[in-house]
Amino acid sequence: MDAAHEPQRATPAPAPAGAFSVEVVEDRWRWSPAARAVLRLPPEEAVSTTERLCAHLQPRDAQRLRDELTAAACGRGPFGALVSFDDGRGGRRWAALTGRPADGRGARGPVRTFGGQVVDVTGDVLREVSEVAAVHLRTALESRQVIDQAKGALMLVYGTGAEEAFELLRWCSQQRNVKLAVLAERVVALCRSGLELPGNVRTRLDDVLQTTFTRQAGGEGPAPAAAHAEPVPDVAVSWPGDGRVPVLRVSGDVDLASAPAFSAAVAGAVEEAEPPHPVVVDLSEVGYLGSVGVSVLTSAHRRCERGGTPLRVVLGTRTDVLDFPGLRSLRLHRDVASATAPDAPGEGADAATGADGGAAPVDLRAREGSPALG
Repeated sequence: MDAAHEPQRATPAPAPAGAFSVEVVEDRWRWSPAARAVLRLPPEEAVSTTERLCAHLQPRDAQRLRDELTAAACGRGPFGALVSFDDGRGGRRWAALTGRPADGRGARGPVRTFGGQVVDVTGDVLREVSEVAAVHLRTALESRQVIDQAKGALMLVYGTGAEEAFELLRWCSQQRNVKLAVLAERVVALCRSGLELPGNVRTRLDDVLQTTFTRQAGGEGPAPAAAHAEPVPDVAVSWPGDGRVPVLRVSGDVDLASAPAFSAAVAGAVEEAEPPHPVVVDLSEVGYLGSVGVSVLTSAHRRCERGGTPLRVVLGTRTDVLDFPGLRSLRLHRDVASATAPDAPGEGADAATGADGGAAPVDLRAREGSPALG
């Protein structure tokens, strides 16, 4: 297209601006009519003081202007400040004040007079605020989406409802001191990396989808979703023998879905212990002990060490547990009798198996079903 026929873009109107001067020693500001219009100053304040000017500004902006003016006067340099003020109709406007020394060449000592200009920058500020708000909104929506995806993964794996899945994410985020959105991204990334689901899960999902499509085709509507209860381990605290050693008995699986209830139960048992007596966590009826369960136990172990109430863990020979970091720092036993004994031997799970059978700590390398440890 010929340059002469190109559509002419409208030139934006210049922002309202006006001149001013500041006599520093006399504390006197002189405003042109245009400058007064920018700052919404009344006619009687064509000549005003710093205090009268700052009375129109937001407190933080007023203090910033004072500091800028003082520093510029002492350093014989320019000053500038972005200020906001009420527009007289319940709204807010923004203006930029800039000034330069006007004492003339060769002047020494602190600046006595500044000359400057004030420009209405409300439009620029509002555009920038709008852009920032749009970015924050977009980020929030993206975070919400990935959190929902992670919730769906937990609902499928642990058989929980949406609220329970979100609470699991939130609990794990707090325990690990990781932002919720970051944790959700890791869960979703794991799923996208090719996480293999058991065949029965995929078969069940196929059945649900097929049943839904069949019902819709027959005009019966989608099948109602089955309600899922949050899986929690069975826990109970007992006081065997002389009643001075609390024993927390746990059954079921200890994984992410049951971790909050397990953590609360362990914390309660630790609270009941009195030094120098130990607190015992009996996991002999637990089928699976996940990394989050080991984390709860190692945290309780450190707390018990500080309180003088040693933590002893009874681990079943068929409990499915890997050699997670921190597991070997726990005092592991084969049965409750050895764990509650006043002189329970061993200081860790790596101790050698003793000759007295059940009284010895568990040797992880000899556990049935455990992977070989290097």
